[in-house]
Amino acid sequence: MTNRRRLAAIGVAMFASVAARPAAALQRTAFVDVAVVPMVTPGVLPHRTVVVEGDRIVSVDSAGARAPAGVARVVDGRGRFLVPGLTDTHTHLELDERRWMPVFLTYGITTVFNLRGDPRHVALRDDVAAGRQVGPRIYTSGPYANLPMVQSADDAVALVGVQKRAGYDFIKIHGNLSPTAFAALTAEGRRLAIPVIGHAPRNLPFDSVIANRQAMVAHAEEILYTFFRRRDTTGIADLGKRMRDAGVWLTPNLIAYTLIAREIGRPRVIDSMLAFADHAYLDSGLVRYWRSGVYTNRPLADAPSYDASREFLTLVTTTLHSAGVAMLAGTDTPLPGLYPGRSLHDELSLLAGAGFSNADALATATIQPGRFVDRLVRPGERFGGIAPGMRADLVLVDRDPLADLSALRAPAGVMAGGRWFDHDALQRLRDDVARPRR
Repeated sequence: MTNRRRLAAIGVAMFASVAARPAAALQRTAFVDVAVVPMVTPGVLPHRTVVVEGDRIVSVDSAGARAPAGVARVVDGRGRFLVPGLTDTHTHLELDERRWMPVFLTYGITTVFNLRGDPRHVALRDDVAAGRQVGPRIYTSGPYANLPMVQSADDAVALVGVQKRAGYDFIKIHGNLSPTAFAALTAEGRRLAIPVIGHAPRNLPFDSVIANRQAMVAHAEEILYTFFRRRDTTGIADLGKRMRDAGVWLTPNLIAYTLIAREIGRPRVIDSMLAFADHAYLDSGLVRYWRSGVYTNRPLADAPSYDASREFLTLVTTTLHSAGVAMLAGTDTPLPGLYPGRSLHDELSLLAGAGFSNADALATATIQPGRFVDRLVRPGERFGGIAPGMRADLVLVDRDPLADLSALRAPAGVMAGGRWFDHDALQRLRDDVARPRR
């Protein structure tokens, strides 16, 4: 059977229609006398009233402590800050994901990108959008696009069509591609408005990512493997300019590489991570995966090289950010040590440690993912900021996150697509996930 026929057969097997999003119940909620961190404009707007109707923000005004008429729910925002819901742009929803994915909400994460998908993820995405499943809004890739399935330009074009018809949001590269297949994959992705993201083809120079305008690179380490193989920063300023001008986004994923470097040859690191209270939210399959030795079984002698690469990737990320490369916050959860939800806050801390302002770090998890989706995935689907017409994904916190990003780690309440979870409701979500299954 030819590759094109195999792709067509896979397309039939994995086809799933994209369910239209139903209109949300038009209940009106007002956050009264709250300090708003809008992210569509700089700084903080004090003493605002934010009104939500259904799943959309309808107004942000300076009504102070007054709730408008016709509001069914009033949330007291005095002394608190309202922030856009967070997005983790690199997750893998696996191993009983329907059970544990509500944990994302308890950390203020209202949207995730799933970067290895199959038909169940299309169904899961639609169930969340329709309110049948509690969890963050999902944008998902399909199965990986690379050799040996995709060998020619014709194979690449066929795969893009198959995955577009199946309802996926992205094409994910995770392996090698021939130059002609890579060029065809990215060009067809642009033609059909399904962006190509993921790893850089490691058999090709990183210049091919720029020349073919791959939409997003999902790890800074891909640049290490295909451009800075000797950890030499020569040419990095020019690289940043070319990435920026070509519109290539970057998800640095510093937390993933940081934990990998920490785990090399050190099994006890996983033991210490499983001592966290968040351990209760992990499925038993995830615990077995974490203990399987993916990284800890590698020779301890390799650890210094990983540590040096970790420091180099921080430098690369800082320099590319300064050059204006658009960036997104992602984690690769649930790789060993990467707790769903918690790891995104660890990533934001690392970005701040790499020289990002708190506002710029927060933007990578709020307005920037919203812009990426609006421009490249679903035009007009606005989220990641607090302004009229945007999706009502909101996080209420007790302190100013622009002064201290750690304020985001313990939300006082979360609204996901217009559905409000106060502090007690968030605790119930945690309890439900942690409850042993019969």
